[in-house]
Amino acid sequence: MLIAARLLVLICLVGLLASCGAGGGAGADGDPASVVPAGASVYFEGQLRPKGDRRDEVMAAAGKLLRTQDPERRLRELLDDALEKSEALEKTGEDFDYDRDVRPWLGERTGMFVADLAADKPTGLVIAATTDEDKARDAIEAAIRRSPAGDRMRRRSYEGVEYRVDADGRAVGIVDGFLVAGDEAQLKQSVQAVDGASLADADRFQDTLDGLGDTRLGTGYLDVKAIVDAALKADPETAGQLEPLTERLELEKVAPIGLGFLADGDRLAVETVQSTKGANPLYQRLALLSTGASTGLTGELPGDAWAAYGVPKLGESARAIYGEFAGALGGAAIAGQLRERYGLDLEADVFRWIGDTAFFVRGTSTEALEGALVIQATDPAAARRAVTKLAGVATQREPSLRLRPTRLEGAELAFTATTGAPGQAAYLAVGNGRVVLGVGEAATRDGLRPRGETLADTEGFERAKRTLGGLEPSFFLAMAPVLALADAGGAGGDRDYAKAKPYLETIEALASGAKRDGDRLVSRFTVALKE
Repeated sequence: MLIAARLLVLICLVGLLASCGAGGGAGADGDPASVVPAGASVYFEGQLRPKGDRRDEVMAAAGKLLRTQDPERRLRELLDDALEKSEALEKTGEDFDYDRDVRPWLGERTGMFVADLAADKPTGLVIAATTDEDKARDAIEAAIRRSPAGDRMRRRSYEGVEYRVDADGRAVGIVDGFLVAGDEAQLKQSVQAVDGASLADADRFQDTLDGLGDTRLGTGYLDVKAIVDAALKADPETAGQLEPLTERLELEKVAPIGLGFLADGDRLAVETVQSTKGANPLYQRLALLSTGASTGLTGELPGDAWAAYGVPKLGESARAIYGEFAGALGGAAIAGQLRERYGLDLEADVFRWIGDTAFFVRGTSTEALEGALVIQATDPAAARRAVTKLAGVATQREPSLRLRPTRLEGAELAFTATTGAPGQAAYLAVGNGRVVLGVGEAATRDGLRPRGETLADTEGFERAKRTLGGLEPSFFLAMAPVLALADAGGAGGDRDYAKAKPYLETIEALASGAKRDGDRLVSRFTVALKE
């Protein structure tokens, strides 16, 4: 591993760790995207030295996560430890000192773009703003002189930009005020972007970022079509099978996804935005589902649930997806087989009555673990008929389930079956405009109509909603019960878990939600930190 790879490691480590602890100095505030080719499909950027209130918020988050009153010192210790253990640095056979080698020239922003996505080893560049180009060049040359492999770093020039390159084609140089390190071909593209077309000048890029908040610490840009094309190119056999489906999605009409990373004393958050204007309706529906579209049903689940996830209008979405993909998937044959073998009609017995759908899990020991899938019926009468029919089919086709009618509080119609788990039976019940498939009698009953408070009534869920910026959580996971369950299951004896647990204990909950905002799809995922 030669000097260019070493500098890649240094910049990445500084960007991940030293950024929060670095203070003082205005630094260069150049835009790394200005030296990135306009056609880049994967790009990430971060602030190395946040200032003022933003820096205070980062320090507050770091202090909670690292369980320390002095987060700057702890972050520096982590940086030093990471550098000491770095395989890339170890192979160079030389020392590295952040204050000597990086601090004198490091600016405020860093970026990275990835190219050749379909290749076995994609290439790209790591980019760091410099406060002083000469000091950055001096640092490169000093590092080369100290490196045992430095005498094999060749000098080259491209369009007036001098750089160094090793035998593996990894290069390092200064391009328009930025230190860039990575693949030589991409360095040349970076040089071309300065006087030609850069990502920073691309309307497509700027339009994507316009939907993100201004307080973000990190930024991401993902071109969906390019990423999918690269994945399919890497696996031609799968590509052939999926071609009819990808054509239906019309990915050429799909806008890129923008990502923003935020942090403060209350949360860590990732926000995504994507314009859906002009996109295929099926893609819009899939995108909304995949990002965790919010539904109020999640908050109506029992308040003692520690995990919950909900999906709005599942039957409607399933109908639309099936209708689009039915031909490619042999949908007509599937529907015919269901009708012939089981007497089931997809429209009448599935799509028509399934509305918002959610599931929950609760219990902090293996013996007490239970949960349920809850479906809000848009047509209760159709739901009752469908459940009756499904129960009859299950009784005939799967006698081992021992499905039988039962009485259940709050249910108009209920069946029970064996699960194979000691002390826990499975239930299928209809009542209160819902269909519930549960494990455990109490969980099924509470799925029909929660006794006591609901999730929306709890402080943890309400706080998760606040960290989502007001979005209704579609996904919720409370950390304390998860850790209690892990401890009860014997995870405490695992060394890795023991190391991670003190940090996990700083987290109150994980949550996500999504919504349409005009022509944009907005989603957020948050880690709510304990107060």
